[in-house]
Amino acid sequence: MKENELYKVCIWMWRWWSACNKANSGEKMTSNAEIVKSVYFYIQEFEKLGRTDSGAAHPRWKSPSIDVYKINVDASFYDSTKQGGWGFIVRDNEGTFLEGGARKIVRAANALQAEIIGAQKCLQHAADLEMTRIILETDAATLGKTLTSSCFDKNSNGCLFRQIREFIEFHFQYCY
Repeated sequence: MKENELYKVCIWMWRWWSACNKANSGEKMTSNAEIVKSVYFYIQEFEKLGRTDSGAAHPRWKSPSIDVYKINVDASFYDSTKQGGWGFIVRDNEGTFLEGGARKIVRAANALQAEIIGAQKCLQHAADLEMTRIILETDAATLGKTLTSSCFDKNSNGCLFRQIREFIEFHFQYCY
């Protein structure tokens, strides 16, 4: 498929999956028209993200050095239920997909804790696969600050920050 068609298919599948999840949890059913409308909305939003005011593209994913793995991780959090989810993708220096996963977060105190849980779980998975040289990339800038500094260690999530830092050698990279 052409890249733009692939984006449309992926966005459509994501919106359809979200609608199914809402229906399965007892929320109002999303109509087909609402799904299609949201697909077009997100396509337009993603196209905007690819351009700056000058029309130049935003930086894309950058490959790591040879023998270094890049893990992109993200998490979600719903304050009303105190639940969320996390997911990750591991790629090598050529950008080849090596591993990925996602799980539900049954209980978290806040969005930062959900991001920490996601980082901790994906790093544990990487360690289980004997990946030792890692770049952890996320869109959660606060997560990066907590993992690269000890000034947050007295925070309520401080034990999680310390566990991750002691757990494995990694570099943090922020990606908007």
